[in-house]
Amino acid sequence: MHIIIRPKGVEVVIPYGTPLYMVDNFIEKKKQRVLAAYQKLKEKVKQAKIRKPERYVDGARLQFLGTMVPLAVEADGVKKAAVLYDNGFLVRVPSSITGTRREQTVKKALKVWLKEYMLCEIERITKKYGKKLGLHPAGIRIKEQKRIWGSCGKTNILNFNLRLSEFPPKILAYVAVHELCHIKHRDHSKKYWALVSSIMPEWREYRRLLKSHIIAAD
Repeated sequence: MHIIIRPKGVEVVIPYGTPLYMVDNFIEKKKQRVLAAYQKLKEKVKQAKIRKPERYVDGARLQFLGTMVPLAVEADGVKKAAVLYDNGFLVRVPSSITGTRREQTVKKALKVWLKEYMLCEIERITKKYGKKLGLHPAGIRIKEQKRIWGSCGKTNILNFNLRLSEFPPKILAYVAVHELCHIKHRDHSKKYWALVSSIMPEWREYRRLLKSHIIAAD
């Protein structure tokens, strides 16, 4: 028997034919721990949702590299949206774009900028550690994934969640190393973790920090 804790509720998985008294005893024994874990998970989901900006408008704040930074939106004579970053985001948009169209334009421009930033950073990280390990990805892709932070495809193309741009650089480096090592070991065996430890011995702390967050998808 085991228990699955989700934001919407708790599920007890019971092997077929298990006597009810054993189920009752199991639930009673785990009840307090499960309730505490469930409340903690609900709070994490709440915090993750709060972290997302509700509006992409002038004066909003966005999470970037582990901190909240301001967003400024300026309407001027530019032909298309442009993003600048200097301890905060400045998005310049054509003055002809107004209302909800302007907000969508800002959101789209920021995503393009963040994808380009993420791609450059992960290429730098994988090149640095890949040289030490003799491992080189066939390609890198930045995606808007709903359930995972990263993955290594069968053809050694590494995929990363765009939302990783919200985390401190050390977390991004950990996920990049995590997926890079999957090129050699496709599982999470002792050999795999030994490979990760060989270049990032503090990976457990980074993994703990990453697992404490819930993906709040659009």
